[in-house]
Amino acid sequence: PDSATMAEEDAAEAFDGDELIIDVQTHYMAPHSMSLFPCDWLRQLLGSVAPPWWRDLDTAHAWDLSYYLTNVYLRTDTTVAVLTSSPGTTDLCPLFNDEIHATRTLVDNLAGTGRLLNHAVVHAEMDAQREAMTEMAQRYDPVGWKVYTMGAMLETGWSDPWRLDDERTGLPFLSRCRELDKKLICT
Repeated sequence: PDSATMAEEDAAEAFDGDELIIDVQTHYMAPHSMSLFPCDWLRQLLGSVAPPWWRDLDTAHAWDLSYYLTNVYLRTDTTVAVLTSSPGTTDLCPLFNDEIHATRTLVDNLAGTGRLLNHAVVHAEMDAQREAMTEMAQRYDPVGWKVYTMGAMLETGWSDPWRLDDERTGLPFLSRCRELDKKLICT
């Protein structure tokens, strides 16, 4: 029920059972991306969608790995989470694929395999990134690919938008997904 999004008692009743709870899109920020932290619009956006008990987003530690693990696994009944990231090839990117995979490895060692799944972020508008998907699949073993059709996030804004059905980017990307037999795409 809608009330379960705001009232702890209603949420507890709605989730009172043995259901598997999967959080399909989780994030945190690596130290290199903390230059984004002072960004008011980002804090306001995340603050508006965070649960009521996760309101201390005004401190830098609230965006780091330790706080992520606390809020995803200790303060909730989450069974499995999927770690992902925003697009970007500069330090403005909250997490790079190797950091996402390293986090999954850490959680596997702490909590057992399967508690944290990961995406691999692909900048499909870049030919080299589409070619690198074979290596990404082997190295990071993602549950799915994460793409942003609005393009890459640069300091100057978004560049190279594309569509999943366009011949230049989308169709070649989808073809690579099929070739690698990793067909789950989050966009």
